[in-house]
Amino acid sequence: MPHLVSLQVQPASPGAAAADCQTWVLPPVAASVRSARRQVGGRLGEWGLQHLVEDAELIVSELLTNAVCHGSPCDPIWHTVRRIHASTGDVIRLEVGDHGQGWGDVPAPREPGDDVHCDGRGLCLVAALSSSWGAWRLAHGHVVWAELPVGVSQDGSV
Repeated sequence: MPHLVSLQVQPASPGAAAADCQTWVLPPVAASVRSARRQVGGRLGEWGLQHLVEDAELIVSELLTNAVCHGSPCDPIWHTVRRIHASTGDVIRLEVGDHGQGWGDVPAPREPGDDVHCDGRGLCLVAALSSSWGAWRLAHGHVVWAELPVGVSQDGSV
């Protein structure tokens, strides 16, 4: 079992409470993907957003797998789940960061029908499940993010 460190970070949005954001730091190993799924599912459950758990766990699995595969094997990876309150409706933002230098441009999903490459399908899932997604470079690494609208669950709660 990897050593897990849970860190509270400052929220990205002005006016958001620290409780609306959770960041975890994980080792760059395959077992971290499973840990990240549990962490995201647990946090969304605490927020009463069980209707988003399945999609969020799949998204964080794909993004974290990419970080493990393409990030630095010596440096930790991290992931954050944020609830962003906006006038157009709340969203959950999932962010995964690593210290890798594996890509020059923003990562892109493989084109449908691309039978030459055996990787790159995860970003197609991220694009299909999320309302928006993207990436930005850091001085030493990058962050890939995806957003899910909170919406209303089947039981009518938000």
